[in-house]
Amino acid sequence: MPRAGSTPTHGNLRYVKSARIRLTALFLPLVGVLAFAAPAQGELVAPVNAQAVLAVGPKSAPVVAYTNRGGLYVARNGNNGWRPRRVLALPAGTTYLAGMVVDGRGRPSILAEDLRGGRLVLARLTPQGRWRAHTLVKTSAGTVLGQGGIVLDAAGRPAVAYAIRRPSNDTFLRLVRLGANGRFRTQAITLEGFPESSAVPSAAPVLVGRTIHVVEAVGSSAIDWGPTKSTWEGQYIFASFLGSTVGAVAARMVQGTLHAALTLDLEDGEQSFVFSITSRATQESTLVFPHALLAALAVPRTGPEVAANDFVGDGTYAGLVGTPSLAVEIDGRIDGYAAVADGSRYLLLAHPTGLEFYAVPSLLQVTLSLSAVASGTAVTVSGAVSRTDDGEVRLYFETASQRTLAATIPIRTDGTYEATLAAPPAGTYLRAVYREPTTGLPYASLLRTSCCASPTG
Repeated sequence: MPRAGSTPTHGNLRYVKSARIRLTALFLPLVGVLAFAAPAQGELVAPVNAQAVLAVGPKSAPVVAYTNRGGLYVARNGNNGWRPRRVLALPAGTTYLAGMVVDGRGRPSILAEDLRGGRLVLARLTPQGRWRAHTLVKTSAGTVLGQGGIVLDAAGRPAVAYAIRRPSNDTFLRLVRLGANGRFRTQAITLEGFPESSAVPSAAPVLVGRTIHVVEAVGSSAIDWGPTKSTWEGQYIFASFLGSTVGAVAARMVQGTLHAALTLDLEDGEQSFVFSITSRATQESTLVFPHALLAALAVPRTGPEVAANDFVGDGTYAGLVGTPSLAVEIDGRIDGYAAVADGSRYLLLAHPTGLEFYAVPSLLQVTLSLSAVASGTAVTVSGAVSRTDDGEVRLYFETASQRTLAATIPIRTDGTYEATLAAPPAGTYLRAVYREPTTGLPYASLLRTSCCASPTG
């Protein structure tokens, strides 16, 4: 086990002590939809095209935060729907929201980052009812800030973990705690630049009993760091020879088992894998999606569920949710996913037209397929929706910045659909969307190749 400020016994970041790395391709097929037993409806949170975060407050109340034109907005769901409120201005460039927690009194704390400028900001609603923005770190030139994470400690106060990488490839992992006196204190978890990495590390704090651990995704590995009497000690929970971790890392502790998830980017940059990790007496890694970026991790009683976003072109996304028994595809980018106490799932979806919130029961699998064949100035689309012989499929032409409803196609009695229509410009992507009537959730199938310069299918 590595100790902060020291070199591992084997001097090799890919070495995993007493760990079993099992790379099992589960949670497939990737194209799918959901069906649920109880009704629910999608709700418009805000008509903005923005990245957002979702948290669950007391009594399972959902809270959404997003940025817009330099301002930080917090939206809550009341009797008259969602009501966004601009709570404060963020420093210029601080537009990425890394996470949010809500304490027992419903007070949010939001972690915002300027990844290019190296600034980490904690925006919080104080006990006095005022919003304040605290700059936790501002890196010097050449030092890169990785994606951080936030958790509530045993006293219900926010704690933030982050890592930086210097030009020498030395990395430094830190934990910032808010004390009872209202002051922040920074703890050094790793020292002397350990471990070296050419990739920028990311960090996620997790509450273990009454102490805080930090899961660090660094290089081609992930380490669970826990405090000892005099220092911090780490256990490798993931290792790979395939590439480097990229983006956020997520972690949850449930009934003595540490669950984590991360994205591994291959060395050629053409592929990214989302893994689910469990760590107790041994460590096991499961391949969830072969081409996506991690969005969120939830751990209900039925086991871990990973939300991710597949991507095509420059900013067109397909939301994915994987459980131990199924994988489903949802229309839009998943910005938030959570499992709540009553067994429901909360989903926050981002579209060019706005942010949408859904509360739905547990998952069932219903597949939605889509194929397209271009011929001259026309394109023929076809597919099927399982478990239904009624309703309609909406076909959209999409780019990263906009999408157009191209056709509304009735579903035949055998569950299939087909239509021929004028082909869109080259470089356009096709997406079929089916809204399950009892939930309103938009289940989808996005073609991973663009239309319509050549036949696709």
